[in-house]
Amino acid sequence: MTDARAATAEPGTAPAAIDAARLPRVGWGPAAPVWWAVWSLITIEGTVFVLLVTVYLYLRGIATAWPPEGIRLPGLAGSAANVLLLLAERRADGGRPPGRASP
Repeated sequence: MTDARAATAEPGTAPAAIDAARLPRVGWGPAAPVWWAVWSLITIEGTVFVLLVTVYLYLRGIATAWPPEGIRLPGLAGSAANVLLLLAERRADGGRPPGRASP
């Protein structure tokens, strides 16, 4: 629909179609949604990192001993089992990095 036809359409009715022929096929920089997604991700990850450091400094400042009394240290059995599982999976995949197709 051309601009002239859209201007003469009945008030309160939606145009049947929009002429997008003059719009660019791709957008670069702030016109691209991926640009906004990347900067949003960077902002969120940066905020999480700042909060992590802030909470660490806060807890370190109020704690007289670390770890606090009554909390026992975790064992290595769970961590070791997880590492072995990851190594076994990597070996079963032929040692290829994740996301790579087999040749």
